[in-house]
Amino acid sequence: MSDKKIAFFLLYWILYSGLIQHFLIRNIAFNVVPDIILTILLFLVAKRKNKATISRYVGAYVPLIIGLLLFIGSLQMIVNGAETIPYFWNIRFYLRGAVIFYVFFKTMNYADIDKYKHIMYVAIIPNFLMCLYQWKFWGGGDCVGGIFAGGNSEMVLFLLPVLFMVSGDYFFNRKSKATFLCLLTSSMFLAFIGEIKLFYIIIPIFIYISYVLLKRFSFAHIIVAVLLLVFFEPVMKYSLSFFYDEEYVETVFTQDTTDDYTTHSYIVGSEDAMNRGTAIIMTEDLILKDNYHKALGYGIGASSISEQFKSSVGLEYRATFFNLFTPSYIMVEVGVIGYVLFIAIYVIMMLRFYNYYKKNNYNLEVKYWASMGILGCLSTFVLQWYNSTPVLNYNIYYIFLAFCFIAINENIKIQNKKYESKKC
Repeated sequence: MSDKKIAFFLLYWILYSGLIQHFLIRNIAFNVVPDIILTILLFLVAKRKNKATISRYVGAYVPLIIGLLLFIGSLQMIVNGAETIPYFWNIRFYLRGAVIFYVFFKTMNYADIDKYKHIMYVAIIPNFLMCLYQWKFWGGGDCVGGIFAGGNSEMVLFLLPVLFMVSGDYFFNRKSKATFLCLLTSSMFLAFIGEIKLFYIIIPIFIYISYVLLKRFSFAHIIVAVLLLVFFEPVMKYSLSFFYDEEYVETVFTQDTTDDYTTHSYIVGSEDAMNRGTAIIMTEDLILKDNYHKALGYGIGASSISEQFKSSVGLEYRATFFNLFTPSYIMVEVGVIGYVLFIAIYVIMMLRFYNYYKKNNYNLEVKYWASMGILGCLSTFVLQWYNSTPVLNYNIYYIFLAFCFIAINENIKIQNKKYESKKC
């Protein structure tokens, strides 16, 4: 099997392995299969002569920041007791993105871009059918995760890139209005039955951002923005009324309920449990008790609460549920400095995408994929506030962002070849 086929097998595994866990067997071993595949790919592509370095695509600073983040986390692990088993379990979370970018940059080319989109689009149907099955037989809420074993939080990581791409295809007249509206409404439906409040709120916002990025600015942008502001809440309430009672629908859009949803204890009955709006403050107050650890954390592996790969810090503060949110998870391991570095990676990548967007605005393919990259980075900032998937289970997003860079560079190469041929 060629390295390219193995890379696409990785994508298929991420998309469909959840079905095995839903219907056959659940085992922690499934969590490391992507890492095993990536390790195999890394050895295979390392032999290739083409020098597809990460810095060529994402710039020189991102690899340096990743290296600094790993250095801080590794040094702190040694300083704070050298718990090597949780260290090797957790370091894969920090390495995955860099390895995925590297192996995909080495193996993929222009012809693979449409294949990637096709694979993602095709997965929409089994995912939707699986969600209907789960809604009917397992009940709504968190269990509605479609083809993904990680529940609806993992499914969101699949649906967002698909929505970004299909909106771009629609605005560039590559997909029909019926296809676009069908996918949009079906995604909203899944958000409703899965009670994914963040998802059904941000979908219209990100579709509008896509519209602004991909369509030439006109008065229509202002009209659409006004309509979105005026009709968003009543339309949402009307839609939710088909699934929930009036009391629930009204509470979704009240300030008190929003504050309770984001700041009060995430787990009912647990006073020390963090929430999205309190994760950073409570991590500093309850776990990182001195300035040194606030700055640098306890080292990679400290956030592990796994019974098989447990850390003393993770088990001691397990009742705070710090592991559910990206800021607290990262801060426990690499402190405030490490968390700032983590955010900086996506800020730099977004600026890189924006630079491509501005300089190649006349090239529609580059404009399309640069916009996808901007949307991917922007949504990452929202997702890292919402839960811990951006650090624990972000493979599908890493692949999406990698293909954004691959598509941009491949199209720029084609553009340069055309320019050179005209000169000749």
